[in-house]
Amino acid sequence: MQGLMAPPGRHPSKPLMLAAGSPLRLPRGLMTVEAGAFDLHLELTRLLWGGAAVIAVVLYALHQTS
Repeated sequence: MQGLMAPPGRHPSKPLMLAAGSPLRLPRGLMTVEAGAFDLHLELTRLLWGGAAVIAVVLYALHQTS
């Protein structure tokens, strides 16, 4: 019975202990099992975006000083 005064309905979901114990994506870090895996594409993408950010900041600083 869904009415104005009806109690809220429960939605089926995982129990809290199961949901907390299995994250969808494990964090990458030095202490994880995946730490030995080196993703070249990811590292090159980070390097290129980092370089683009540095160039943008340098160009902005040069534009402000002139």
